[in-house]
Amino acid sequence: MDWVALKEKGVSFWQKYKFALLILAVGIALMLIPGREKSAVSTSITTQEECSPDMEERLEEILSKIEGAGKVSVMVTLSSGEEKIFQQDEDVRADGSYKYETVIITDSQRNQQAVVQQVIPESYQGVIVVCQGAGKATVKLSIIEAVAKLTGLGTDRISVLKMK
Repeated sequence: MDWVALKEKGVSFWQKYKFALLILAVGIALMLIPGREKSAVSTSITTQEECSPDMEERLEEILSKIEGAGKVSVMVTLSSGEEKIFQQDEDVRADGSYKYETVIITDSQRNQQAVVQQVIPESYQGVIVVCQGAGKATVKLSIIEAVAKLTGLGTDRISVLKMK
C-alpha cells in the first residue's frame, strides 16, 4: 500500500468520524487535568459508640405504657455514635499544596474551643424488645411501630420477643 492511498483512507476516516473523535479527545484531555475536590474539608470525632442507658430506659418507660405490654426490657445497638465535624480553614501555599487548620475560638476567659460545623446524630443498627405482652399480635405491632417512629429504623431491624 502506498502513502497516497493511506492518506486518502485517513482523510475519509476523519471526515466520517470527526465529531466522535473530537469528543473523545476532549474527554481524554479533561480526565488528564488534575482536579481538586471542592467539598468542605473538616475533621470529625466520634464521641459515642454505645447507646446511652438513658435512651434504653426512656424506651422501656414509654413502651411499658402501651396497653397489654406489661414489663418491658429494651436493648439498642448503634451502627455509629454521634459525630462532630469541625470547621476548617484552607490555606493555599506557594508551592500549590493545601494546608488545613481547625477553626478555634477563644472566649473572654481564654478558653479555647473548636467551631463545630455539623453534628451527625448517632445511628441505630437494631432494637430488641422483650416484654410480657409480646404474645399478642396487636401489642407486638404497637411496640414495633413505636420503636420505628422513635429510632427511625425499619421494622425489619426491630425484634419484639415474649418475656418468660
